[in-house]
Amino acid sequence: MPMVGLREALSRHKLTLAFVASCLLAFLGPTYAIYALEKLELPWPIPTLLGFSLFTIGLMAIAYLYSKGAIKSS
Repeated sequence: MPMVGLREALSRHKLTLAFVASCLLAFLGPTYAIYALEKLELPWPIPTLLGFSLFTIGLMAIAYLYSKGAIKSS
């Protein structure tokens, strides 16, 4: 029975969760992903390109949510 309540809460707040996930991609992706990939000793352009890609995907997701009306400007 608790799973039903969790599903309802997730469905009510799915746009908020999507916004939080896209912010994490945009801001934590370029920093921590690059750091983790450099610790794995990958060659130079790969960590930087993946970090920039995560940043771009996160910003595009934020722009999509803003255009959809999930983010209300004041």
